[in-house]
Amino acid sequence: MRAGCAVNTGRLADAKRWYSEALAVARRTGALADVAPTLENIALVEKRLGRYDEALRMSSEAIDRYRAHGDVARLAVGLSNLGSLHLFLGRTGPGKAALEEALRLAERHDLVSTKAYALANLAELALKERDRSRAQELADRALGMTEAAGMRALAGWLELQRARLAAWRGDLAQAHTLLSKGAALASALDAPSLKAAAIIACADVLHALGEPASAQHVLAFGMAQDAISAPDREELRQAWEGLGSDPLPATWPVASLDDLMRRLADEAALAHAPLVAALRSAN
Repeated sequence: MRAGCAVNTGRLADAKRWYSEALAVARRTGALADVAPTLENIALVEKRLGRYDEALRMSSEAIDRYRAHGDVARLAVGLSNLGSLHLFLGRTGPGKAALEEALRLAERHDLVSTKAYALANLAELALKERDRSRAQELADRALGMTEAAGMRALAGWLELQRARLAAWRGDLAQAHTLLSKGAALASALDAPSLKAAAIIACADVLHALGEPASAQHVLAFGMAQDAISAPDREELRQAWEGLGSDPLPATWPVASLDDLMRRLADEAALAHAPLVAALRSAN
């Protein structure tokens, strides 16, 4: 419980310590059923710390244990997490295979939350491949499940991906609305990973508004935030590099990460014009 709360609030060192203590107890006492889930939780923390090889090793060991024990429900979750890690590392083939197996298991055994995660991760793959219609279909399907199951963090992430898709197709009114919804959830849940996703969606909206320098600056601002995890900073860096090499402003036009989220949530009715103006003036 403590470790999970620590992950959700970005206290990764605490989370790793508590999960590692739990793993040692499980191994020492012979509670083998607890070993694989704890390995997987540590793998998720290692990913956020930027220790990707270790994350992959522990996640793969957890998958092997789930298969050996016939633990279908946890196997499906583990495959979804492993597939997401593969996608992050650029291993599209293994990532897609793991996610499709996770989705098959979730559908066969009616694992609603796992199905939502698998669909969301497959939507991420479609986004990376710029298959916009497929990404929209998968995101919409996943979002319907998250709302019914109360999965607020995943719902926020999906709204932000839908904001990006709306920006890409030029539906800016919808993009502003969805960006606001996702940022509001990021603030309410105080979820650093969700805040990073909001920054990327914000950059896509800014780019669609003809403000590429402002988009680059908001991504650089996100990269400078200590609360953002290593893999999320890498996603921000990749998006930043894709926008060119304009010089960065001497000072940031927003006071803090929380201030940016508040403005993204509150300014949708104004098409985020005050924020755009502040960013433009810093260019």
